[in-house]
Amino acid sequence: AALARAEAAVEQTLAVLERQLGGQDFLCGARFSLADALLAPMLDYLARIPGREWLAAWPGLMAYLQRLRQRPSGREVLVAPDFAELRPAG
Repeated sequence: AALARAEAAVEQTLAVLERQLGGQDFLCGARFSLADALLAPMLDYLARIPGREWLAAWPGLMAYLQRLRQRPSGREVLVAPDFAELRPAG
């Protein structure tokens, strides 16, 4: 039950972020801001968790994350580990 509530909260948050993005390049408009710098690693981490495509239902957020990953700072910082090795055996 707790996991289902947490997953629902993530989905709700992604919906809010998708609406806020609203086709803009960045969260608060046309320019990169502190909001983007704070959100980038969280979205990147979420996108890399194996077993679920969290951002698949949110094309605006996927495009946004790709823009963040292409920035020079994104190429330096958004280099999350390969979580596939953390999958349970079996």
